[in-house]
Amino acid sequence: MDDDDGEDFGRIPLSNEIVLRGHTKVVSALAVDPTGSRVLSGSYDYTIRMYDFQGMNSKLQSFRQLEPCEGHQVRSLSWSPTSDRFLCVTGSAQAKIYDRDGLSLGEFVKGDMYIRDLKNTKGHISGLTGGEWNPKSKETILTSSEDGSLRLWDVSDFSSQKQVIKPKLKRPMRIPVTSCAWDHEGKRIVAGVGDGSIQLWTIKTGWGSRPDIHVEKAHTEDITGVKFSTDGQILLSRSMDSTLKMQLPQLQLQQLRLEGAAVAASC
Repeated sequence: MDDDDGEDFGRIPLSNEIVLRGHTKVVSALAVDPTGSRVLSGSYDYTIRMYDFQGMNSKLQSFRQLEPCEGHQVRSLSWSPTSDRFLCVTGSAQAKIYDRDGLSLGEFVKGDMYIRDLKNTKGHISGLTGGEWNPKSKETILTSSEDGSLRLWDVSDFSSQKQVIKPKLKRPMRIPVTSCAWDHEGKRIVAGVGDGSIQLWTIKTGWGSRPDIHVEKAHTEDITGVKFSTDGQILLSRSMDSTLKMQLPQLQLQQLRLEGAAVAASC
């Protein structure tokens, strides 16, 4: 760590810190439950570790370790708004739901890879890239995939999706959706697409795949993360092009370029 790094960390308003160890490869996903008592970490070592601050001793060890899908990296973790369940997204085509203590409750159906129209498949047909629980609905989740689609699911029915969303493209083809997120009201969805675009949809009566907002060439390489601010006025996007961009959802964008190494890990 150089002096500049020290100055950057000095801006973080922290009074105490601990280091949670256990994974053997890159930590790729983090999720703190809404009560702040439990933390999930996911890794390229294919595992999830569950930490309980209230029951933790001085060894700071996880109380449970899971391997959701053998041989697949953990890519995203997200708690339900009621903290009783969490969503796990790996590099497989099927997202899984667990209860608060790590018991598997089920996995969503996989689609038929031989059906050309993605809207006619029952589920994703290629590896997942991201996923989030709707912050205002305990029964709705969002997933994105390398198959070029986003999907909304009802957690009460693992065999049926609610909606399939195909991003806007210049010509008919399959381009991966590399990241996705809800706004904090659960009324808007944003996606980073493999063509470098950022696309946003507002959930309303009669809405479909046509995005309300479409920014071409928002990044020059894969968009590895998108996130709304709490008030929904600012959208952050990070990319393998070594930038983090801060912009208004209306996309009359004032972009803040942060120089540095390619950004791929969890934040």
